[in-house]
Amino acid sequence: MAVRRHRIAPRRDPELAAALHAIDDFSRWIENADTKAAHLVAILGTLAAGLLSQSARVSATWHYAAVGNPTPAVLLTIVLILLSAALIEVALALLPNTTPSGPTRLAFPWMAQQSGDMAGSTIQTREAWSHAQFISRRARAKLGHVRRAVGATAASSVLFIAWWVVILTLDTHQ
Repeated sequence: MAVRRHRIAPRRDPELAAALHAIDDFSRWIENADTKAAHLVAILGTLAAGLLSQSARVSATWHYAAVGNPTPAVLLTIVLILLSAALIEVALALLPNTTPSGPTRLAFPWMAQQSGDMAGSTIQTREAWSHAQFISRRARAKLGHVRRAVGATAASSVLFIAWWVVILTLDTHQ
């Protein structure tokens, strides 16, 4: 679903226009990270459902470890650790941030605490660049969490398949 943006183009202050453009651009990176994190949640949910649907094989995994074949248990343990790590990273990426970027009318957490008319301030450009920097740092942090979650999700998916093949092979040789 596309979000319509209303561009603010101040006529007299090209520096302010550049700062507002940066805010808009960095906000899109945050939206991008949130979208990717939502896709990762779906993939992680599918992996969790796959594990839950194999509850008998999960039990057999621990049985094989007890009788001297730890391979399935090691694989499953790593899968569970990676799934947990991916879920933590996704949660950190999606965690709402209501920390203001400082005293600026462009940050809703700070603005929500203010009262009175603040229009026409002479520090608008400085506030805009301060907020743009804050948003860029938030985007960088979110994308870092998403990047780590993608790696953990990919590794856990591959190892889940490896575990499943190993456990099926062991089950057929019994």
